[in-house]
Amino acid sequence: MARQRRLALTAVVITALGLTATPLHAEPDHRDQGGEIRTTVESVPLTDDLLRQLKSGKLPSEATLDTAQAQVGGDMSKRPPLTPEQIEKAKQPGGYTYTVDSSEYAVSEPVAASPVTVDDPVTPKECTEAYTSGYEGKVWFKNRFASCRGQGIEFTKTRCTNSGCTVIARMAGALTITYNMAPKARAMDIGFQFITLTPGPNYPTSGSIDIRAACWAVSRDSDAKCKGYTTPAPNENIVSAVNTIAEWRRIEVEIVNRVDFIGFDPVKNPGSPIAKEKRTFFYIDPIVAEMESPGIPGDNALYMPTNYHRCDEGRTLSSGSYVRGSDCVFHKASGIFQLSKSDPRVAESAQFILDAQKNITKTAPGTPGSYVPGQFNVTEPLTRLYYDKKQRRANHRRSRRQCESTYGSDYKNRPDGQANQCDEYPFQSTYQGSSTVNESTFPRSFAVRTVLAEHNELAGSRLATWYAEDHILDGGPFFVEIVP
Repeated sequence: MARQRRLALTAVVITALGLTATPLHAEPDHRDQGGEIRTTVESVPLTDDLLRQLKSGKLPSEATLDTAQAQVGGDMSKRPPLTPEQIEKAKQPGGYTYTVDSSEYAVSEPVAASPVTVDDPVTPKECTEAYTSGYEGKVWFKNRFASCRGQGIEFTKTRCTNSGCTVIARMAGALTITYNMAPKARAMDIGFQFITLTPGPNYPTSGSIDIRAACWAVSRDSDAKCKGYTTPAPNENIVSAVNTIAEWRRIEVEIVNRVDFIGFDPVKNPGSPIAKEKRTFFYIDPIVAEMESPGIPGDNALYMPTNYHRCDEGRTLSSGSYVRGSDCVFHKASGIFQLSKSDPRVAESAQFILDAQKNITKTAPGTPGSYVPGQFNVTEPLTRLYYDKKQRRANHRRSRRQCESTYGSDYKNRPDGQANQCDEYPFQSTYQGSSTVNESTFPRSFAVRTVLAEHNELAGSRLATWYAEDHILDGGPFFVEIVP
């Protein structure tokens, strides 16, 4: 509902702004002073200091600007060429992370509905706070369904004559572009907003700024395409927002455009379960340019970092126990699944995993010099195992045999009358489970310990619910972290 209100408000603001545009100051006519006037757009890191200066009406000094030269604007209706290596890299999952508080997935059954994730879109405020707090990644991921880019931007006008070029006016701003997947659909909402836009002396505010996002299928031989909804639409694969500088300064809400993702990549190995998911990959290139005249960008346009995502039919292949949420996700974002050792509902499982990760000799088999995967910034990730039920059962049997060997055949009985279970890490539901460990995999290993049955069951329930809610497909990578 909040998203609908924002869309409606956007339409009202745009309509109102389309009626009149009052300059903030007298517009200088630089053309009468001779020479060629050029406009360039360059990136500036979005920092708290920059935002504070801009909101106070000041421009940062040129000496402090850490700029990256913009690319010359091109035809965004034509698909940029990608090499085979770039295509394969674009399809690979991981590269970025987001944290997952497992307590938000504490439901009684793994298939129960959960209010988190896909119904939690990223806002311009959150995006701005992420970047001004020191985040330096090309794209920030709030979760698997919501990401954004926060960007500082400088516009420079120069007059060039035979004797050289001179800067005559500058303007700087802070921009956010948000990407939010639509629930139960192959669609995304792309939002544009200038958090602040500060023209310097003599910078004309009657000129227009065009913010666009062009969308493409990653694979060259794909039948997939993007369908954007912008009025008027510059091209089917593009969504955009064009306003004068004076109008952008007045707009206080995000301008949101919907993009649908249609069609599929060619299916490989058609007999495999994964082939039925029809995993299809897309990428989005955002661009910012000042328009010298209607429909014509200036000398340079700023191409902001590419954002990749995947769409599939996994949600419709099951009753909801496999994956839910949106039909598209940011597959470059891997979750860090967190359990708290101070949470009395899962404390024994959390402490066991912590010991396995930090001091494996405290667990069984506890081979010195071995390790368990799934530790962020330490080891390779874990990957979900869903379709191969035979391997999942083998993981369980191997772990249970280890518990019986270490703790005895009556390991399920506790002195206090409660029941134990054999907890295992890596999880039974991963490709790194205990049945995959042998002499050839050393030093990669596994760990088991007897823990209170309720703790093991609830931790497992949270994991299963998270798999589904965050749309983690078979083979999807993730990490596990134990927090205080």
